[in-house]
Amino acid sequence: MFVTKHAICIYGKQLPLTSWMNQFSYFPQIQSSIDSATLPPPVEKAEGPLRVEAFTIQHSKFGNPHSGVVIGTLVKSGRRALAMIDATGISSILLY
Repeated sequence: MFVTKHAICIYGKQLPLTSWMNQFSYFPQIQSSIDSATLPPPVEKAEGPLRVEAFTIQHSKFGNPHSGVVIGTLVKSGRRALAMIDATGISSILLY
C-alpha cells in the first residue's frame, strides 16, 4: 500500500505582510468548526451495510483494479469502519 501527498511551496526573500491565516476572515471559523466536530467512534469488527465516505483502489501494473480500502459509516449504528476489499468488492463500489 502506498500513500502519497502532494504540496506546493512558494518561497520568497521577505516575510508576507500578514499571515495567510489572517488573509481571509472566515478561516478561523472554519478551523474552529473542524476542531469542535466529533467523529463517530470506530468499530474494530464491522458487519452490515456501510455508507461509503471515501475509497481508494490499487491497480496492478497492467491497469486492472485488484484491491482497495473503503472508509465509511455503518448504516445501523453510525459508527465508522475501515475495510480492505478485493476486486469483487471494487466492482460493487463502482456499480453503486
